[in-house]
Amino acid sequence: MHGMYWSGRYMPMMGRWYVMSNTSWWFKGGMLLLLILAVALVVLLAIHLARRNERPSEALTILQRRYVNGDIDKETYEQMKKDLR
Repeated sequence: MHGMYWSGRYMPMMGRWYVMSNTSWWFKGGMLLLLILAVALVVLLAIHLARRNERPSEALTILQRRYVNGDIDKETYEQMKKDLR
């Protein structure tokens, strides 16, 4: 037989005998679970950042309200809006 006996049993694969560890299935499963969790975390983070950038800032909302109420003229509004962005 080829290979050494290591806390498992010999398994025939492709014409040779390989050691199949009893703990390899849970290790591979755990690594797969970590990979899935990492991908999900990246997707959730990307969604959160995209949504955060969609909402206008509170300062811009106040500026728009002041312009609509007539507190500031159009030139002042445009300049302040440009400064906020």
